Amino acid sequence: MADSAAPALKAGDPVTLVFPGDAPVASLPGLVRGPHEGECPSAFAQPRWNDYEAFRIAPVDSVAGKDAMLPSVALIVASQEPWVRGADSVVRADLDGDGQPEEARRCTADEGEYLTLWSWRGDGAPVRRWLEYYDWGAFTEPTCRPEEVQP
Repeated sequence: MADSAAPALKAGDPVTLVFPGDAPVASLPGLVRGPHEGECPSAFAQPRWNDYEAFRIAPVDSVAGKDAMLPSVALIVASQEPWVRGADSVVRADLDGDGQPEEARRCTADEGEYLTLWSWRGDGAPVRRWLEYYDWGAFTEPTCRPEEVQP
């Protein structure tokens, strides 16, 4: 978001494309190519993006062969921390260096999907740190739990 307290991204900054949910890879390294002017491509209008700053992102590595079918929507993280998919299919990376990996999740509801980022409190309770909804404009099979979609 344009009003974020995070440092502004600029051309050449490293990022990671993270693929929560079912995907052939957990993540790919990428680079910010520069600002994206105009609307971001999508099959359905995303009006809540009006106050967002958009960037052109390019993956550094590629996925070859039959596994190249990556999801259309990914979480872009301004970090080079490696992401690993666990036996439970959840992708994790320790973004803040506290020894407790954050989790990226994906679930579907209504006519789209939610991408969320979670941390853990000292008592082991999950804390949702970030939420974004991508509207596909078509009904989806709901998989979200209430705590994943509440504002």
